[in-house]
Amino acid sequence: MTDPRRTAPTGIRTSDHPRAPSALAAILATACILALALAGCGADRDTEDAGADRARVGDSLDGRTHFVPSFPDSAEAAARYILVAHSEGADPLPGIDRNRRDAKELAHRIWMLATERGADFAALAREYSDDPANRAIGGFVPAFRRGQMDVDFSLHVFMMEPGDVGGVVETGNGFLIIKRLAVRRLAAHHILIAWRGAESTAAGMARTKAQARPLAEEILRKARAGEDPCRLARDFSDDPQTRFECGFIGITERYTLPAVIDEPLFRLKPGRFSDIIESPYGYHIIWRE
Repeated sequence: MTDPRRTAPTGIRTSDHPRAPSALAAILATACILALALAGCGADRDTEDAGADRARVGDSLDGRTHFVPSFPDSAEAAARYILVAHSEGADPLPGIDRNRRDAKELAHRIWMLATERGADFAALAREYSDDPANRAIGGFVPAFRRGQMDVDFSLHVFMMEPGDVGGVVETGNGFLIIKRLAVRRLAAHHILIAWRGAESTAAGMARTKAQARPLAEEILRKARAGEDPCRLARDFSDDPQTRFECGFIGITERYTLPAVIDEPLFRLKPGRFSDIIESPYGYHIIWRE
């Protein structure tokens, strides 16, 4: 299984271990600089066990209210999984030489670690999963609805409650440990301070990188001191598609942005401002609702 959205594991059967109790649509693209996908779920380890039928992100700082679309847990889910592959499957992964018996034993040992109180499932996926498609992001599978995934994979996920780790299940090329996650969404804003030579910078930009940094620092100081960030975005942002919209760049899920932006964004508390973030497009100040 290399892409869980397209090729979710087939032929899944429950193994002999019991089920455990309580699993930028365009990235910095074109003139928008930081467009976000209008879908998904995103959750850090601290929040991935919390669910809601409908999430209200809150009153935005420009006076508007953004309601974030969500669905009951029975209709939509996200997940993390760990794949323990073996060489005896119908479609073995390159570089895997362990046999089925060894893979099964390893999967059960990982399952025991994953079901310990306080276990960090994402860290376990990064350490043990053989799936190169999502190992680096902790085995994360973005939000999906019934019918969008392989029927057997969906069946196992939707049988669980958010936060549950299911039993070890077997696929055509290995064993899976799956954790269901709650679906959450996050609305984000930014101010971009570009410089001459940065990617997608408007022609005629005179500001140098050395000049851009102190300007970004001054804007951040003003925002943290209580000045209206919507006005600051309007007056200073170099993103032409968001500057007059309070810097609103969309509703995003985890891992749709480059890590340099994704990580601080999902650590932020609502209404707080990030430190200055450098990307190929300039310096960003981001905040979430």
